[in-house]
Amino acid sequence: WHNPTLDIPMAMAMRAGAPGWLVSIWLAAFSVIALFFGLRLLDRLWPERVSWQRSLAAGVVTISGAGLWSVTGTTLNDAPVAAAVLASLWWMASSIGRRGAFATWLPIGLVVGLMVGLKLTAAIYAIGFIAAACFAGPVRGLPARIVALGIGGTTMTVLAAGPWMWTLWSLYENPLFPYFNHWFHSPYALPQAWNDARFLPQSVGDALLAPVKLLRNSKHFSEVNIADPRLFLGWIAVIAATVATWRGR
Repeated sequence: WHNPTLDIPMAMAMRAGAPGWLVSIWLAAFSVIALFFGLRLLDRLWPERVSWQRSLAAGVVTISGAGLWSVTGTTLNDAPVAAAVLASLWWMASSIGRRGAFATWLPIGLVVGLMVGLKLTAAIYAIGFIAAACFAGPVRGLPARIVALGIGGTTMTVLAAGPWMWTLWSLYENPLFPYFNHWFHSPYALPQAWNDARFLPQSVGDALLAPVKLLRNSKHFSEVNIADPRLFLGWIAVIAATVATWRGR
């Protein structure tokens, strides 16, 4: 019942008898784009000591993560979302103070709205960009930023999700079927939200222990087995840097 639009190019390639390597390149391309904009964002936010050596090191750290490998070359369609979000973050970081509100936030709304329409779980990033727009400049410019972001986001979400949502409404009487059926009351599913709370922390302690739990390969945080020590190592680095700074005083 998910929007199948992102899967259409691969399906068409398979039906046309395209070689497996070509399909693999298509599926992996989004991860490459995400990596590219991630490195551009790093250079934008940390312009000192920009070099190919730093980009290489950052790239190795990035591709060594379980998050990237678990979605690259798959049809989970998380990589297109990552590419769109990182490109939008780079555009935001590059535009603030250099471009006007509409030149900055309308493209972000269009790109992120497209992803929300194609994969509804991307909506969490839309909320993040709304929050960013609230603090990305003087208060007097806030209405323009929100309007630009809203126009772009709403337009592309409607265009990308509208046809599929209409199909679901016509067939199942719920444009988000089977989700949020406690609101729409489709007779084709139980009146439940169908939300997945498996990966949510059960307590504050559970959330704080996430870096430690990620040291072990498990499905505690994902539908596929995942282990990633980098968050734990990051915490250690932050603590070490804080102690060093405190001692230096």
